[in-house]
Amino acid sequence: MVNKTERHRQNKSFGNAKPAPTSNVPDNSSGQQTVTIQQVLDLAMQHHSAGRLPEAKNIYQQVLQNDPEQPTALHLLGVIAGQVGKKQIAIDLMVKALSINPNYAEAHNNLGNALKELGRQNEALISYNKALVINPDYAEAHYNLGVVLQDFGRLDEAIVSYQKALDINSEYAEAHNNQGLAFMELGELPEAVPCYFRALALRSDYVEANFNLGIALQGLEKLDEAATSYQNVLAINSSHVEAQSNLGVVYQNLGKLDEAIASHHRTIALKPDYSDAHYNLCEILDKTNDTKTLRVAVKEALRNCPGDPNIALRKAQLLKRDAEYDEAR
Repeated sequence: MVNKTERHRQNKSFGNAKPAPTSNVPDNSSGQQTVTIQQVLDLAMQHHSAGRLPEAKNIYQQVLQNDPEQPTALHLLGVIAGQVGKKQIAIDLMVKALSINPNYAEAHNNLGNALKELGRQNEALISYNKALVINPDYAEAHYNLGVVLQDFGRLDEAIVSYQKALDINSEYAEAHNNQGLAFMELGELPEAVPCYFRALALRSDYVEANFNLGIALQGLEKLDEAATSYQNVLAINSSHVEAQSNLGVVYQNLGKLDEAIASHHRTIALKPDYSDAHYNLCEILDKTNDTKTLRVAVKEALRNCPGDPNIALRKAQLLKRDAEYDEAR
């Protein structure tokens, strides 16, 4: 049993904001000097990009006290609201920013992000398209559009959107990864593999790309290479349950049963109710005719996954075997 692929959902870009009007605001440190709103916003965005959200939020609010309809401050205050989970407030602030400046591509993009996170994909699609009408060279909007199209199962269109993002920014690792996923969802594994390699050439520690590459290689029956990919995932994140489980399956298919058993045990240690690992472990033990250990494994599986039908079936098979053994005696 192989686990699902991993997708980077969205890239919330708040940079490249359109310059605000160059009106002046007093510099509180001096009664004589003034600074432009853009200079104040630049300082706020430095805090924002560094993750200092309270500092950035305070400056955006100060700008809005001076000019309640300053679109950049409204938009970026909305981005912060989205980042701390206040999605509807984020939407309201961005909508207000866009009512003041309808040609604000970044606000359309981030409005799409907030809408999508609330499950409003159709509206998000409209927002991303609006951003791209204003700025056709907006790589993040092409990428985000691809994510929504992929969610809708419009895979060919998603691949095109990711490619447009990559034509603008060839070093967009997430777009390479997601393009590979779209190819995989279309069943085109040979086309997916190079996408993951391109993502990993940019970021060798990219967990999702390593994991998805492993799945693609496993599907192409390149099992040794798949094992290497899963090992790379675990070298970065030793608690990655799906990679550990899939590595066990690969070892199992390679006939490396001791390694497979050890891998499944590690998976169960990470997630005791992981039914696939229990089932795969029982399958190996069944083939090795280690009935005593199999009984222990089935008992543990039933304890941790009491409602799993595959585990229940394994128990029934074991009971039937025991009954046949007793009759034979």
